Amino acid sequence: MTGPPRRLKVLVVDGSLGQTHTALSTVRALGAAGHHVDLAHAGPWTVAARSRHVRERFAVPGADDPGFAVAVRALLATGYEACFPTSDAALVELDWAGAGLVDKREVQRRWETVGARQPRSWQFDDGPQMLASADALEFPLAVKSAAKVGEGAPAVWRADGPADLEPLRAVTIPVYAEEWLAGEQSALCGVLHQGRLVAAVHQRYLRTWPNEVGDASAAVTTAPDLDLEAEVTGALDGYDGVFQVELLGGVVHDVNPRVYGSISLATHAGVNLPDLAARLDAGEAPPAATLRAPAGVRHRWVEGDLRHVAAGLRAGDLSARQAAAILRPGRGTVHPDLHWRDPRPTLARLRYASRRVRP
Repeated sequence: MTGPPRRLKVLVVDGSLGQTHTALSTVRALGAAGHHVDLAHAGPWTVAARSRHVRERFAVPGADDPGFAVAVRALLATGYEACFPTSDAALVELDWAGAGLVDKREVQRRWETVGARQPRSWQFDDGPQMLASADALEFPLAVKSAAKVGEGAPAVWRADGPADLEPLRAVTIPVYAEEWLAGEQSALCGVLHQGRLVAAVHQRYLRTWPNEVGDASAAVTTAPDLDLEAEVTGALDGYDGVFQVELLGGVVHDVNPRVYGSISLATHAGVNLPDLAARLDAGEAPPAATLRAPAGVRHRWVEGDLRHVAAGLRAGDLSARQAAAILRPGRGTVHPDLHWRDPRPTLARLRYASRRVRP
């Protein structure tokens, strides 16, 4: 890109309860790049709304409300140059770029077109249908919704037998199960534009919350895997914008066609994905070569890591010495939920948590 950076008017959309750090990290990344950042949010305790980087705040219905899309589109009509929905539900309700990739069946189809191995999987119209077919399934399984939206959608969990499928009995939307994958969890994150990978951040998960099936509570950037970059670029052909492709044991198991929870790692590593995507949306030229993050940059979601350690201690998977080693501060680590120059979101999260535990 040439010339001085242009300040854009950008809308970040959080149609959830507002307690994830995806919206907060996106707001901070855009604010650090000098953009005018507004936030459309549904939850009264939305942590991103407390950030010093937000210029204007607009209350909208939740993404599961019919009025959500109407309210957000009315805001967009006032002249925003870029928009970042921060959840799958918001993507689908707005029919935004990448909405089709929320469906696991579409992800599987795309990866099959590039000849990549896919985990064995089973799709059902609803929870009762999966329960009725439990004897034909091959356990253990990772269970989730086929489209990660909708009231009653199950969280991802491990099922070791038919009894572990009982939470699906009341689920009335499509559900999805795939073979339980073992091995290292990693991700390729970046920005795609007109068939090109214009930015790439490779990361390895050190820990997750929830344990085994959750988001990265600690991660580190790694050297680029050019073969994986080519595979992802081919599979996501036609999609433009920020993305995250997650892998287990080298096998793709999830795609986030949007900003994602650990995006602050990319920003800290010098590759500001929301800023780049916003400028491309506004018509600026892409960089001549792919921007890549250096290896060795670290990320820690403090709350998630504390929960990871607590669960490990309760289960007997961690010793006190191992827990202390995990929780030891690491110099130069970025924290998406803590920032000394932007403390109000942390205080809002603490107030929300304290209300939740009151008798």
